[in-house]
Amino acid sequence: MTMAGKARTALAGALLCLVSLASANVIGVDLGTDFMKVALVAPRRPLEIVTNTASKRKTAMAINFDRGERSFGGDALVMLARKPAQTFTKLTALLGRHEDHPDIKALESTGLPPLSWNATRGGLELRLKDRGQESTYMPEELTAMMLSHAHEMTHMFGYNVPDAVITVPSYWTAHERLALADAVELSALNALSFIDENTAAALQYAIDRPKDKPHNVLFYNMGAGSTQVSVVTYGPKMVKDSNVGQFTLRGKAWDTSLGGHWFDLALTDLLATQFNLKWGGGDVRDHPRAMARLRSQAAKVKQVLSANMEIPVTVEQLHADIDFNTLVTRAQFEVAAADLFDRVTAPIDAALAAANLTLADVHEVEIVGGGVRVPRVQELLSAHLPLPLSVHLNGDEAFALGAAFAGANASRAFHVRQVGMSDITPFAVDLHLADAPRATAATAGGNVFSNMLHKLDGKEKEGGEDGEGVGEAEFKRSVPLYAVNAPVSARKAITIKHTRDLRANVTYADANPYLPAGTQTMIASFNITGVEKFAAETLADGLGVPKVTLRFAMDATGVPTLVEAFAEVPVQKEVTYEEVVEVEDEPAPAANDTAADAAAVDGDAAAAKAEGGEEVEAAAAVAGDKEGGEDAAAAAEGAKEGDAEGDKEGEGAGKKGDAKKKKGDKKADKKGDKKKKEKPKKKKTKTVTRTKMVTSSRRRALEVERHFSYSELRPMTAEEKAAAKTRLGALAAADAARHAKAAAKNDLEAYILMVRNAAGEDAKKELKAVTTEEQREELVTLANQLEEWLYDDGWDEEASVYKAKKLELSAPAEAAFHRMKEATARPAEVKRARLFIGKVRETCEGWKTKKPHITDEERQDLLEKLDKVDKWLVDKEDAQAALAPHAPPAFASKDVEPQLKTVQALLQRLNKKPAPKVEKPAQNETATAAAADSESADGGEKAEGGEDAATAPAEEGEAAEGAGGQERDAAAEGAEKPAEEPRDEL
Repeated sequence: MTMAGKARTALAGALLCLVSLASANVIGVDLGTDFMKVALVAPRRPLEIVTNTASKRKTAMAINFDRGERSFGGDALVMLARKPAQTFTKLTALLGRHEDHPDIKALESTGLPPLSWNATRGGLELRLKDRGQESTYMPEELTAMMLSHAHEMTHMFGYNVPDAVITVPSYWTAHERLALADAVELSALNALSFIDENTAAALQYAIDRPKDKPHNVLFYNMGAGSTQVSVVTYGPKMVKDSNVGQFTLRGKAWDTSLGGHWFDLALTDLLATQFNLKWGGGDVRDHPRAMARLRSQAAKVKQVLSANMEIPVTVEQLHADIDFNTLVTRAQFEVAAADLFDRVTAPIDAALAAANLTLADVHEVEIVGGGVRVPRVQELLSAHLPLPLSVHLNGDEAFALGAAFAGANASRAFHVRQVGMSDITPFAVDLHLADAPRATAATAGGNVFSNMLHKLDGKEKEGGEDGEGVGEAEFKRSVPLYAVNAPVSARKAITIKHTRDLRANVTYADANPYLPAGTQTMIASFNITGVEKFAAETLADGLGVPKVTLRFAMDATGVPTLVEAFAEVPVQKEVTYEEVVEVEDEPAPAANDTAADAAAVDGDAAAAKAEGGEEVEAAAAVAGDKEGGEDAAAAAEGAKEGDAEGDKEGEGAGKKGDAKKKKGDKKADKKGDKKKKEKPKKKKTKTVTRTKMVTSSRRRALEVERHFSYSELRPMTAEEKAAAKTRLGALAAADAARHAKAAAKNDLEAYILMVRNAAGEDAKKELKAVTTEEQREELVTLANQLEEWLYDDGWDEEASVYKAKKLELSAPAEAAFHRMKEATARPAEVKRARLFIGKVRETCEGWKTKKPHITDEERQDLLEKLDKVDKWLVDKEDAQAALAPHAPPAFASKDVEPQLKTVQALLQRLNKKPAPKVEKPAQNETATAAAADSESADGGEKAEGGEDAATAPAEEGEAAEGAGGQERDAAAEGAEKPAEEPRDEL
């Protein structure tokens, strides 16, 4: 696989890892035609819109280059009227499109910078002329700049969020999506996935609106550049015994030249016509700067007319020193844009037809986008739809919020209400297969592969169906890969028997009713190698022709791609294995078993003899010879008697023999049951060798190289992206240096003003107390000199120069400010230190009684350290008193605290020193002592009372013992846990 192929495969793999690689924070980026919105989702924070540097919730999609400096958003948009050739807008509309694309032709008339087609690169380029130098930028580079700006906005918002879910229009094909993927790779963002704008709005709608039954909602989205309509079905979904919401896209439709921007152009044309009537000197449309001002004015007129019936328009010195003044009414606007209003409802009918639904099946209509604010649009929608127009969502921010929620919905880092989502692709895709050229599988050229596009009937020139048995015959096959409105999550697998390396073309189907006009049908080409080598091995081993399987899927960008290719053949082989089986060990027959068997034989022989058979006699003879066969012998004898009486009596003898046989069987059964109970059969195991046929497969992964050699419009190569990253990195470094320069310059200017005001005639008395008149005049003079330098020679210097100049002024100024600060801070710190020393001395004296376990040596050590600190304070105060107020101080307030650290550490250690524990007497010793005291106290009574005192009632003795035990326990507990002494607090 080539480096370019590996890079694209890596990108596709990275985009497919949406769930596992998502970080704790995710942003949703809505890249509109005119404005960009960024939404943030973070743990323990609600979904919110990220504001830009101007605290605006939306950022203009505009970049301006002026004198080597870049500006973004609103700062760039204000330059559009003054320098339209240096301001780039409508960036996303230029991605992945040919110069002949109808939308590109329409945008060229709106004042875009000059466009050119780069056949070598396979894409558009925009020319820029700044400071006399010409340069070109690809739409991918400009879009990457805006995405990096979105990343910087999250920094200013207090977050560093690299992961993003980005919205795309529903009508974007693989070419626009691949171009946007290149732009993301060039930017500072990591795209987790792309999501359709209306799908993002539908997801935002589903957050707090779970449906218990199927519910159809029609989303009508009229934005700046296009109108998109989607039909969505909401319904319940069971997840872990609970209902969660889910929705499925049923149909999509759009109009790529109907939206707010096109209304602006209609108003612009109206204003230009009115100005031409006043001017009378030509057509103002031929002058880009004047037209840029009119377009800007038209956007404001449209907004005002949404709430008013008319608006006066004034543009000073629009062109040729002529002021433009006119009055525009809503009726004039509706007439000027009549062709646009006639197409407002057409996408609704197309979306319903794609979903196989009617207006009667729709339960709700949700309108979003800025274009729906035009009153005439709402009138047309209300007249066409049988339902009221709903505005539950924020029409401008729903797409960004839905995209951010999509990242949270798919990530494990968030605990949000899960919403199931199933999107569809409106474009049919075909797969064309053919043999790779024998010379090399990587041969590039437009003519080599052109024959792959011819549809065949499924049979080859030579060989069987599916390529089986193909030798040198050319193999061609075209099959549908994705149908119209196929689920985006669907995976497709194509399997053929083949012996040669393959080439596969993924293209849009010829019969594709929704494919936008001007779309290149070729999507991507894949070289699949390794088939021939594997087939040679399998044929040599007698395994036959291998099956080649190609697996396709939609990646996170929504582009069909070949995700896996392998070849395999079935292999059958005999496998020998050992199995352990269980067998029964038959015991030797016993005497009673022999008798039972003989009885059974006797019965059979008697029956046979009755019919004249001689075999019965032989059986009876054998049975009679056996030991213990008395019943059998009797049965044989009966049979003989029956034979002598004649044929008539033979039947009776036979019956008698049958009766005896049954009797013998019953005896045998009883004896057999008794034998089974008494002597069970023994069981044992043995190992048996067996064989069986096992079918497996020999599989080989195939090499896949993705390329765009047969596409006139193609994504950027790895080399082109490396060069673009280098250039964008240089621009970012220049911006960072410029920002640092501006910050240093502003810092110096502000510091000059602060010093001059502080040391001037209105200086504070605190500063005058620690400085002389000469010192203050010197500060003011130095500040004035730096200001003159800043506005003259130092106007355009590097940030390091401004920082060095600030040091020249800050050295004497900060010394004066430091003395002013220390004049109050130093005495306060000394006072605090002396209070601390006094408190410690009191605490140390109290330890003699409160904490006698602290030794005299330890207290003396603490007092000596206090004396050292006290002496240091006295020496420093004497040194400071000997200095003039404007001289450098002998010590600072911050120098006092380190002197107290040693005292504080020792004080803390001594204060936590535990008192020695009092040992608790043993229980038997306590009982003995108590008994001795009791005997001593009652000795006289016992001597006088004799036996009565010695024989006290048991109850009284037990009560006394219980009371004495409680008292001893209390005394022991008190000895073990002495009362806690109060601690001194400082």
